[in-house]
Amino acid sequence: KIQLKQSPEIQTEAAHRHHRPQIVTGTCSFCQAEVLPDTFETHLGTCPQYAAFLARPVAHPEPIFRLQVQDLEGKGFWLYLEMKSSETLAQLDHYLRTIWLECCGHMSKFTDDGFGSREYSNAETAARVFAPGRRFIHLYDFGTTSETGITVLGVHNGGTVEDNPITLLARNKAPVFMCQAERCHAVATTVCEECSQGENLPSGAFCDAHTRSHDCGIDLMPICNSPRTGVCGYCGPDQPPYGPGRPAALPGLLDEPSDEDNDEEDEEGAQLHPALLGAFLQAMLLPRMHARREGRDIHGRFRRRQRRTRPRREIPTTDAGWRQVDVDGMLDRYNMEQLKVFLRAKHLRVSGHKAELVARIHDYFAAQGAEAAAAGVGRA
Repeated sequence: KIQLKQSPEIQTEAAHRHHRPQIVTGTCSFCQAEVLPDTFETHLGTCPQYAAFLARPVAHPEPIFRLQVQDLEGKGFWLYLEMKSSETLAQLDHYLRTIWLECCGHMSKFTDDGFGSREYSNAETAARVFAPGRRFIHLYDFGTTSETGITVLGVHNGGTVEDNPITLLARNKAPVFMCQAERCHAVATTVCEECSQGENLPSGAFCDAHTRSHDCGIDLMPICNSPRTGVCGYCGPDQPPYGPGRPAALPGLLDEPSDEDNDEEDEEGAQLHPALLGAFLQAMLLPRMHARREGRDIHGRFRRRQRRTRPRREIPTTDAGWRQVDVDGMLDRYNMEQLKVFLRAKHLRVSGHKAELVARIHDYFAAQGAEAAAAGVGRA
């Protein structure tokens, strides 16, 4: 469940105390209104800009599926999308990778209920797979896996913005986390993968000042509007590949040369716009190339050649070990795949959010304790 909106003062205190993001609201791509994920469909029914969008003439109307997308680790990231029925799942995979997931070109797949369930080829069309009420799980990176839940909310006849395969209807605002340095209450801008050890933000998050003085000796990653933040070196760009929600500051990829340019230099065809090329190299390639060549991190500090050794969290191998983790209240420190290993061994359901997996393990040990107590009373 996503936390309801609170006042800024309560949000800031709660975020720092309970390690939860301050902002769980989102923005409508059509009217820019602030919306809540649970009531966004109601908002669409009253949004004049969206109504005008639906009323416009469409050259080739077709069924359009409305999708609700959310991360399944309860981090508060969510999207509302509309997708053409004629497009393939490869288009949706590309969209999710671009706006949320892509870091190192990992493998991905669409499934009914995660690993071990039915899988769908990326060549399948939305018309063949989607139907109102159906739910899917998209898996990205089969090592440090990001699980994304997709729910088909409904279908209507029409088109998409600029005839793109997918339209972004709404998206959560970028979460705000507080710096985890002692006695610091500044807003965090980076996350240390070594310090977070796979836990959810704000674990391992630091402000600009403490980023410069941080001494783990590894690259710190920027905090992005993505559930992949802090995982496997993810650094963004956390923007959709096209359409609403994408910054409009950059020009198109190919610009026709002006007459003045033609007078100075005779060139044929389109030119690659230098502003776009420069922005791409600056944002995606050059910092890392120079950093690794010179032994620096992305913030210009020299990396330590020897990483600081930190004890890694041991995964329990016995029931007694998992029971002790439950007693200590530390189940939420393990990721979903680690929790599912135990659930599968006990033939328990492995679907759902991380909080549901934790509750399922806790209920299992509570039931075991109750049975043991009842057996003791019977013997007495």
